[in-house]
Amino acid sequence: MILGNETGVFLTTPLQLDEESIHLVKECVDPSSERAALNDPGLYQKKGYITLTGEVDSLSPVQQTEGDFPVRDVEIKEDGVKKKVSLQKEAATVPLQPGQMIKITHVKSNTQENKFTSSEFTVVSPAVEEPAVEEPASNNIPLHLMGEHASPAERQPLVTDQFLPVTDSDPLLHK
Repeated sequence: MILGNETGVFLTTPLQLDEESIHLVKECVDPSSERAALNDPGLYQKKGYITLTGEVDSLSPVQQTEGDFPVRDVEIKEDGVKKKVSLQKEAATVPLQPGQMIKITHVKSNTQENKFTSSEFTVVSPAVEEPAVEEPASNNIPLHLMGEHASPAERQPLVTDQFLPVTDSDPLLHK
């Protein structure tokens, strides 16, 4: 909520909303975006917002429309399948390079043109592959080590597959 000098605030009785109404309000403010694979045969029939990931295969230069907002077409590929995404406004201004892995959230399918169109909620970001993480036992924490001989700028945490047991008497838990 943003309040300014001219914002009027009124006290009212608490508003009772059912779970469905709360869900609808949340979807309006921060809609969900379902991950979809480019090789999904029903990709263009999906309803709602979808998230696509892939490698930038080609991209057009950013152009200004008559409405004076930037647009750009990007073709992405995943598992040998290519799809075109039309990016508009802020999404069109994100710097992209051919060969870059990206994730594009909150796009809608345009079945007439066989492409996808960005929305006001679209975010274009580098795709980060999340490595599979093995869950430690519930009473263990991962052991993180710092390289002692590296300069502060070069120091990176080294994660090992060794775990230290944690007990209720551990002084670090009671600080």
